[in-house]
Amino acid sequence: MQIAQALFLAVHLEQQLAPAFERLVVAGSVRRRKTNVKDIELVGLARYGPLQSGLFSDQESRQENLSEHQLPDLLAASAWAIGDKNGPRYKQLVNPYHDINCDLFILHDPAEWGVGLTIRTGPADFNQALMAAILRQGRHVTGNRLHGHPKGRRVNKPQECDRGADCRLIIPTATEEAFFEAVGLPLIEPGERSKQRLAGEISRIGHRFYLPHLQTA
Repeated sequence: MQIAQALFLAVHLEQQLAPAFERLVVAGSVRRRKTNVKDIELVGLARYGPLQSGLFSDQESRQENLSEHQLPDLLAASAWAIGDKNGPRYKQLVNPYHDINCDLFILHDPAEWGVGLTIRTGPADFNQALMAAILRQGRHVTGNRLHGHPKGRRVNKPQECDRGADCRLIIPTATEEAFFEAVGLPLIEPGERSKQRLAGEISRIGHRFYLPHLQTA
């Protein structure tokens, strides 16, 4: 699909579903303004409210997931429907009229927004190079969280942090700007993100990029 039509559909869907989320933005190839678009991608931050009987909820926090409760009604009034994937963090939306799908990625913690939006904006080669560079800093990203320590090792293989969301060394990234700043990079605009552009920025920064504690010295 051409970018003009994909952008129109993405923005319209974003506006239709926005009431169900704290934040909802267009991501992926549409955000990067790629000429030809295969799928639409949206990233949303789930809304929570006081628990009410019989509704989707997080029993530990006693909070109702308002996004799960409101999405079906909002989609019913649109040309979109939920496809085969319908989990709490990812939903596939289908639009048979325009023969295109939407990948809806749902975050549940505002501190994950910067990492989550960056990853879902892509492209893949940029993400892979960025994650590798962060590993060389002695840090890592897992579960949309930037951990300020190396990955652990088990049977000589790197593994994700065992503490997960409870890790005390997680660096909050409430915005993309905060994520880029945390890893010592200037914000690279979505349409300019590539493996080559990232390599150029790291080369310009020099050895200090791999010594995060010196970046603000």
